[in-house]
Amino acid sequence: MQNIGHRGLVTAMALSAVAVAVIAPAVGAGTKPAIMPTSIAGAKLGLGANAYKVLFGKPYRFEAAKGGDFKLPGFQQPSNYTRIVFPKRKTDVYFKDGIDKAIEIVTWNKAYRTAGGAGPCSTFAQLKKAYGSKAKPTPGNFGSTYFVGRSLIFELNPPADDRVTAVALYDGSRPDWNKPGGALLTASFVGANGTTRCS
Repeated sequence: MQNIGHRGLVTAMALSAVAVAVIAPAVGAGTKPAIMPTSIAGAKLGLGANAYKVLFGKPYRFEAAKGGDFKLPGFQQPSNYTRIVFPKRKTDVYFKDGIDKAIEIVTWNKAYRTAGGAGPCSTFAQLKKAYGSKAKPTPGNFGSTYFVGRSLIFELNPPADDRVTAVALYDGSRPDWNKPGGALLTASFVGANGTTRCS
């Protein structure tokens, strides 16, 4: 009698393991990618600072642009920008003119990927494989940034290193988004001059 009880327990455990193995891939398959055309790690643009503190958690630090020499360490330009740095999540959130509404999110977290498999630390070849001709060089950036659609920018560090160093989410909805001084060039500039990259 004791043997039958033991065999029943072992059988139940084996069936549970099989059930978990069958269900687990289905759960993973439904998971959204961390980098999407509308969000990074679930965080969308346009929220206030406190919302990002809740979404990304501690630790975090607030920084105001110094507006100084690019050769100096730290956050320098644009001078009217501020940001919150989330070092554990390897993500920065940018604000402009003291308005509590985020206009750009930049991540250098290599664990974050788009649906096509591109993200921080991806090679240029992987970026092109994921997006083909949809990944276009940002005008005037001499091959250092590529954009996909009107919301994602992939920062590169050529020529010595062809990896994606960071990915930026920005708002390209305005008609002048790709003109000088527009959202694309400004966001590319901000993303390329951020904190530590690709880690």
